[in-house]
Amino acid sequence: MPTPRWLKLWNSASTSMSQQENEEAKAGANKTETKGIQIKIGTGDHDLELKAKTASKWIKEGHRVKVELFLAGRAKYMDEKIFERTFR
Repeated sequence: MPTPRWLKLWNSASTSMSQQENEEAKAGANKTETKGIQIKIGTGDHDLELKAKTASKWIKEGHRVKVELFLAGRAKYMDEKIFERTFR
């Protein structure tokens, strides 16, 4: 059974309105990003302060922050007690 022309027009008009509403909702939405900071074992105190300040700025802006402890070479296999002495 063929669909009447007025029904096709009504369906297309209601669909286009919902598409416009979706586009407006997307335009008003805030996009969050996951930002990352890498910290190494030998990172100095001043650099840690700067990275912490940057991370807090990103959090205030609404982004998520991922902090990674970057271990290179044999540092990956060190005992945890060494890290406790290093990061005090």
